[in-house]
Amino acid sequence: MIIGCPKEVKTREYRAGLVPGGVQALATRGHTVLVEKGAGLGSGIGDESYVKAGAQIVDSGREVWQRAQMIVKVKEPSEAEYGLMQEGQTIYTYFHLAAVPALAKALLDKKIAAVAYETIQTEDGQLPLLKPMSEVAGRMAVQVGAVMLEKEHGGKGILLSGVPGVRRGRVVILGGGTVGTNAAKLASGMGAETVILDVSTSRLA
Repeated sequence: MIIGCPKEVKTREYRAGLVPGGVQALATRGHTVLVEKGAGLGSGIGDESYVKAGAQIVDSGREVWQRAQMIVKVKEPSEAEYGLMQEGQTIYTYFHLAAVPALAKALLDKKIAAVAYETIQTEDGQLPLLKPMSEVAGRMAVQVGAVMLEKEHGGKGILLSGVPGVRRGRVVILGGGTVGTNAAKLASGMGAETVILDVSTSRLA
């Protein structure tokens, strides 16, 4: 099978759909792996690392889409990529289709086998591919929020940890799921007064 990894086109998306280890695992099983030039640079992965793992570097995302039978991405295809999708292709990525009905229609029209990472479940109902994304989101929310509280960024000049003689900041988190739990861990670790609100008493136990 020909498997392609185009460079992500979404603004401020620096991840790559495949890392060299993934390329090697596929190449050693006889698959041809195409990686767009510069696809891994945002994650600190140079083209030479992909080549050493067994990938072929191609000059454009268009070529990856046209030649590959399977596409491996991070974010959902952008509107500009709808026209690049080939009929009958398989695409692995985070789709979040509920928010993008036009993408859902484009996938149906081209008979795409779309595998949404966020919907993959284990037998016990866990979401192993969504969980790490949610963990990062929760921690980053507090980290970015702390920066935005600084006067320099238009905030009120609140230091979450406080200092002797100055009250620490209070962080209120809506929802005690994976995102909320990780936000709470970081906020409390920074010394903030942390409150979680959730309708599920089991989550708050």
